[in-house]
Amino acid sequence: MERILYLVILIGLLALVSYQDFKDRAIDWFLPILLTIVASLIHYQALSVFHWPYILSNLTIVLIQLFVLFIYFSIKERRLVNIVNQQLGLGDILFFIPLALLFSPIHFVLFFVGSLCITLLIILLLWLTQKVDYNNIPLAAAMSLNLALWLVLSFSFDINLYDDYY
Repeated sequence: MERILYLVILIGLLALVSYQDFKDRAIDWFLPILLTIVASLIHYQALSVFHWPYILSNLTIVLIQLFVLFIYFSIKERRLVNIVNQQLGLGDILFFIPLALLFSPIHFVLFFVGSLCITLLIILLLWLTQKVDYNNIPLAAAMSLNLALWLVLSFSFDINLYDDYY
């Protein structure tokens, strides 16, 4: 029962993130904090302990990706570039923290890469069909929707997102 309650709260918060990010291309500052708290409760409830190797591995993956983006855009612009609020919003980056709490490293990579690919595909389809200029992609919104779907499917099919051994 506790697990369902945490998932419902998390999905509600993800819906709020999606709504705000699609509407305003920004999210309120407290949403990543609430998401992190709920993700921490889910993590602890699932594992009965904070599994720091998983959390630190996932955060390291995010930091490496952010560093690679920083290097890429710095080389492209031929100067050091601050990617925050230019290429990625702070809300998008802070959104990655609760993600690190919800998955084992392999599930995290699968979700992260899959979510980015789905987001890119949808934006490309919208761009081709609607000829809309998407300079600001609502990344947190798109990943929130992907995460909500991922969580519902994992709950429905009883998939443990912290177990890489199957």
